[in-house]
This record gives sequence, structure tokens and C-alpha cells, in this order.
Amino acid sequence: MSVGQFVTGLAELLGALFIDPRCIAAVAEFGDGRYVQFWAEDGTSLVSEVIANFHPRGPRVFSPDDEQRMSDLGWSQPHSGNGPNWRHEARDVTGLIECVTMVRAAVLEILGEKHGDAVTLRSWIVHRDGLVATDSSLEPMRVAYRASLEEIRIHLDRD
Repeated sequence: MSVGQFVTGLAELLGALFIDPRCIAAVAEFGDGRYVQFWAEDGTSLVSEVIANFHPRGPRVFSPDDEQRMSDLGWSQPHSGNGPNWRHEARDVTGLIECVTMVRAAVLEILGEKHGDAVTLRSWIVHRDGLVATDSSLEPMRVAYRASLEEIRIHLDRD
């Protein structure tokens, strides 16, 4: 799908994730390996994250101005450990609308993606066996995802 299609359908996507009674994760990855990701929690909250400089992909890292703009948009600042990405949590419709606006701005204005660029969107149901999803519980998924991407990248470089 294109970035234009992704941002045009973002309100519908995040709204569907938010109201779904299941726990669902989704990752939108751009051509340079950077990403935005979402974690919907049983129809009660939606966590949105944007990659930060803790895992830069290629030459495109956030400048100090980019980081200030992310803060100005309302993103919570990343920190090493359990919160390595820019983060926002929506718990109601107002928060969800803010989230859509924030993600669109991050993708188009700060990550610099163009409407015609490619984006890959993946989503899956998370079976937690009664555990509560917290930011720290998401970290193993992030680590596994980054490790998988790195393995794929190494394999492609060898071929």
C-alpha cells in the first residue's frame, strides 16, 4: 500500500483497532525500515508509537528540531529501557482523534514519507492469557521484531 492510502485510512484503521474487543498489535513499516506501531487494548485504549533515535534506520534520524516537533505534537518522549519510542495513548474518542492527527503529522512531516512511498502494514491478535499489556510487556515483541528485520537485512545483503 502507499503512504497516501495509509494516512487516508488511518482514522478508520485506528478506530477499528480501538473498538475491537480483542488485543491487537499493528506495525506500519516504511521503505527505509522506520515504523509506527499500534497496540489496541480490549476496546479501552490504543497506544501509538513512532520509532525514535534509540533504533535509527540508515541516515534518517530525528534532528533536535524533529524531536521538538514531536514533543509539540503531544508525543511522550522516548527513553532507553521500556520506552524507546515516541508514544501516545488514547483512552477515548478525543484521544483517538488526537492520535490520528499526531500519527499523520509524524509520518508526513517528521519522518518525511511521501504519499506515493510504499508502506507495509501488518497486524495480529495478541493472546495474553489474562496478562495486562503494559509498555514493558511490549518490549519483547519490539526486540523480536527488530531481530527478525536484522536477520532479513543480513540475508538480503548476502544475496
